[in-house]
Amino acid sequence: MMSVFSLNFKNISRPTTTRDLLIYYAKKIDLVKEKLAKSFGLVCLTSDDWNSEHTNDEYICVTTHWVDKDLLILWTLCKPFLAILNSCLISMLRTPNQYLPLWPSVLMIWIMI
Repeated sequence: MMSVFSLNFKNISRPTTTRDLLIYYAKKIDLVKEKLAKSFGLVCLTSDDWNSEHTNDEYICVTTHWVDKDLLILWTLCKPFLAILNSCLISMLRTPNQYLPLWPSVLMIWIMI
């Protein structure tokens, strides 16, 4: 259908899109791990939770913040997302202390602990 509007449009299949996104994600993970390895070791982890208005799904996003060692003169703050968690258990978690059991699983993915 889109080829009618643009002759340069190339239809991409769902498996191709999935494969390409997983490759892109793996490259980004490696890049973030390299940057974290070069950091001073002073890393701040934060989390934020929200819910989808349409599906009532709840999410927790874990973000890390650090100052890039290579760009220390410019004080470049790096803050990539580490994880976005979606679980039926999240709806029962209402206080920061209840979030604590989720942190080790997120950090183990990134081999930070």
